[in-house]
Amino acid sequence: MTGLEQMNRFSDRFAKKVIVNNTAWRYYRIGAGTPILWLTGGMRRVAIGFASMERLATRHTVITPDYPPVQTIDEFITCAGRKHPSAPRPIAQNG
Repeated sequence: MTGLEQMNRFSDRFAKKVIVNNTAWRYYRIGAGTPILWLTGGMRRVAIGFASMERLATRHTVITPDYPPVQTIDEFITCAGRKHPSAPRPIAQNG
């Protein structure tokens, strides 16, 4: 079985989906034990590291998201359901 076939098999077996701000996110939750949130950095598709996840999952609950395809950081922040940190904030009014 090729690496790509193994990665796709892992995805088919463990991937779950959730919708946030009209954007589909895929995530994985495998194993049991102390939870670990694994953020993949620039890989975008976590199944690339399926072998590492499976090793960690022998002792931990591993939770990790795939990142949706976006073109800019602003688009990513919107997909995550957040406003951009530089967006204007309301001015507090004294009562």
